[in-house]
Amino acid sequence: MKNKIIIVLLALVILVGAFIIYKNGFNLDFEYSGYKRMNIQFSEDFILDDVDKMAKEVLGDAEYRIDYIDEFEAGVVIKVKEISEEQVKTLESKLKEKYPSFVHEEEDTTHVIIQELETPAVNSYDLIREYIMAVVITAVIAIIFLAIMFYKLGLLKSFGISSMVVIGVLALYVSAIAILRIPLNRYVISAGLLVYSLSIMGVAVYLKTKKD
Repeated sequence: MKNKIIIVLLALVILVGAFIIYKNGFNLDFEYSGYKRMNIQFSEDFILDDVDKMAKEVLGDAEYRIDYIDEFEAGVVIKVKEISEEQVKTLESKLKEKYPSFVHEEEDTTHVIIQELETPAVNSYDLIREYIMAVVITAVIAIIFLAIMFYKLGLLKSFGISSMVVIGVLALYVSAIAILRIPLNRYVISAGLLVYSLSIMGVAVYLKTKKD
């Protein structure tokens, strides 16, 4: 009875995860969900924290990322979901106010150059595509390994149990990512392969111990 309840609960988790994926898709990490990129170039020394504070004042509660534009630290890159022209102008004004030496008196231009670029969102499939082969290989090896462990049950039954365990563990992991809205990125997928493999082995050992 207890085992049936556990199986039903796990099945519900998988169904809920499948529904969320169908309805809302995965929660892609910021770097893959599409954003506007502002490259701000400076002609002299600046303090990244100062620029960050100004960006926070202008962008408010909007999610954004800020970092040096390259290893030479000659500028700043700000990545944000949405930013209006008014906000860009406000940020530029704040930068000019903070660094007045950036204004050329002769040319009446500024050394603060803001370049706006738009980075489109990455499709979930494009993100996981390069890992599909690794998952398939892991699954096949796991199914063969589990089938050998349960060979006494017969060929068809042993492969049936093995396939259910392998597919079930994968479905649970994917559902957990969808339900908990874990930001999907390459690190999560890579860690998932390790968790996937260890989970399969754990379930196999549990079933083997219970069977014996």
